[in-house]
Amino acid sequence: MNNIKLTIGIPVYNGERFIKKTLDSITDQLIDDEYMLEIVISDNASTDKTAEIIFSYKNNYKYLIKYFKNERNMGYDKNIDLVIQRSEGQSVWLLGCGDLLLPGVLDYIIHKLEILKYDYIQLNFNMYSEETEKFEVINNSTITNDTKFESIEEFFKKLGGPAMAVSANIVRKKCWIEIYKNRLTAQGWCHIERIINMLLNEKIQIFFISKCCFTLYRELDGWWTSSAVYTNYIQYQKILNNMRKKRVSKKIVKILYKRHYPLPLITSIILGKRTGLKFDFKLIMEVTNLFYKSVLFWLVILPLILLPNHIYKNKEFYRIYLYSRDLYTRIKLFYKKGTRI
Repeated sequence: MNNIKLTIGIPVYNGERFIKKTLDSITDQLIDDEYMLEIVISDNASTDKTAEIIFSYKNNYKYLIKYFKNERNMGYDKNIDLVIQRSEGQSVWLLGCGDLLLPGVLDYIIHKLEILKYDYIQLNFNMYSEETEKFEVINNSTITNDTKFESIEEFFKKLGGPAMAVSANIVRKKCWIEIYKNRLTAQGWCHIERIINMLLNEKIQIFFISKCCFTLYRELDGWWTSSAVYTNYIQYQKILNNMRKKRVSKKIVKILYKRHYPLPLITSIILGKRTGLKFDFKLIMEVTNLFYKSVLFWLVILPLILLPNHIYKNKEFYRIYLYSRDLYTRIKLFYKKGTRI
């Protein structure tokens, strides 16, 4: 009989800078009932010292850590699926290499899993920036209590859907396996699209843990600091468009569009152009096809796309953007205070 309650599934590629800290944050708080936990690491054909570091841990935690190395790089999405398939736990916590469990959280979550029978659990977290060397976000969610959602509509309204941070998601393995063969709409957002497909099952049980469970580590050379942030944003929007074709209510789709437009798009454009992203005709048409019905797109977003890249590298321009972004965020948080659970 399988007694493993939780698999911590870590997809990794060239993670030698961070994998040790991530594993330390787990092993430093091992619970007494170690048989209830396993760590599954799916290495996407790393070329650095990732494997060497992991094997040094396997010597001390032989039965706890299961390491798999793909013969070739399968891409992010396939590697996420492999983490789930290779796990033996009833539930899988997808943990990004570099993210750190907060003290005491492992015992807390496993205790929750013993008494709760939920298919999808979303976690609260902090966010630390390697660039600024400080916490940019403390308590990512405005929800202050552990919450059971009675419907998918309530979940999307309160939390906006599956967490974009992969480490904020715990899924029941059997629910993932039931849908993992579904063709993906976009690249790089497997955890979002798979969980959305899971949630289409009306019987799915959803829970949110308000306790901060981990620190999301934004490394200096992460995708959110490069032009890839724009590509990822467009891929995410393709998932939202595809939701219209499925049995997802218009209300939910509207909630998601409101949550991820316009500020995230503006941010992706600015970060992309600061790091050299050039908008050719194809890229312009791609974003236009997504948002041509929006007046804001024509008045604000398209002009931002057409501005020369060197303007975005100006420190004063970037300072104004950061100030405007923070002001917008503060206004949204102030507005949401009246709707806290």
